[in-house]
Amino acid sequence: MQNNLTNIITVIFIAILAFVIITAILQWLWNMTIPDVFGFKKITFWQALRLILIGSILFGSHPKISKDFSLSLNHKVSIVA
Repeated sequence: MQNNLTNIITVIFIAILAFVIITAILQWLWNMTIPDVFGFKKITFWQALRLILIGSILFGSHPKISKDFSLSLNHKVSIVA
């Protein structure tokens, strides 16, 4: 029981850490590129987080939980001959 709880807490911690790192990378990339190219303002961490959430909602890139509760990304691959 204790080992299972530890695993769950570890997964939650890693997921939150990964989300924070991805948000920080988006903020850095935006602030290094967009103001110089298009003349837009620099963004804050929280604005970068909102951009990630909006992109996830619009483009559906969020992971889906299957019936066995494992995370899986449903990517469709089509081959053009």
